[in-house]
Amino acid sequence: IKIYSKYVAEMGKHISVETIRNTLRRCGYKARVKSRKPAINENARLERLRFAKKHLKWTADNWRKVVFSDENKLESDYVNQTKKFGGGGIMVWSCIILRGVGEICRIKTHLNNKGYRIILAKDLFGTLLEHDLDLKDVILQHDGDPKHRATDTKNWINQRNINTLKWPPYSADLNPIENAWSEVKKCLEERLKELEQEQGSATKKEKLNKLWKMVEKE
Repeated sequence: IKIYSKYVAEMGKHISVETIRNTLRRCGYKARVKSRKPAINENARLERLRFAKKHLKWTADNWRKVVFSDENKLESDYVNQTKKFGGGGIMVWSCIILRGVGEICRIKTHLNNKGYRIILAKDLFGTLLEHDLDLKDVILQHDGDPKHRATDTKNWINQRNINTLKWPPYSADLNPIENAWSEVKKCLEERLKELEQEQGSATKKEKLNKLWKMVEKE
């Protein structure tokens, strides 16, 4: 509507709003609904401030040790259209380190703390093995999700002497893996259809891994 009003004011001609929408689509622009995010309360603000002050003097060497992890739902126009990869989107877990992206795990059912521990045992450890890293030399970052801070999860982590980075609430914006998710979502939109049409016996997991590795290369 704003574009329409500006066009009429500057050009003195009337065109339909639909014509404007179609023109924007042809130029590669897509309509997006502004995402709703929870308001950060005062306690969360203080936690973020404490985190910043605590790590203010961390060096690049300190941050190199951090394994940034997250779960995310990946969707694309192509996924929504064809219902590939499970009903319009897929839930995944992965991590990134300085050396590149880690293992990516498709989450097929509701993820509880037991399932999360299985992911850590298989995919976190698999990432360290792939990049020739020792467990004692890394620091695991994960947020305050209930399954991450469940007693069983904490005990499992402590028993294996895994160092963790206490993460402030409402702080996804501090996690660099968010940029990686953004890139892989672009790959989904741009390349998933191409990958689906490839000949051969590659599984969905293999195709997903291929997309994830594209992020590492780019």
